[in-house]
Amino acid sequence: MPSFEVSVKSVVDNKVEMFVGNIVLCFYFQGGKMKSTRYKPEARVCNQFELWVPDGLFKKACRQAAAILRSRQKK
Repeated sequence: MPSFEVSVKSVVDNKVEMFVGNIVLCFYFQGGKMKSTRYKPEARVCNQFELWVPDGLFKKACRQAAAILRSRQKK
């Protein structure tokens, strides 16, 4: 089983993009709630519901993105 790492791809305004393996997770705030989407950069047609990220890595990415977004909101 390959090992995946969580790394920040970019932070723009109120959106954070993170790499988890070869999948990109996008986190953003909408109406006071944090939302997420996912996509695969090299895919031609992407169904975000078919892209699987292990629960532990998704939680780690959520916490990291929330910390980044909260710190940007306080400024």
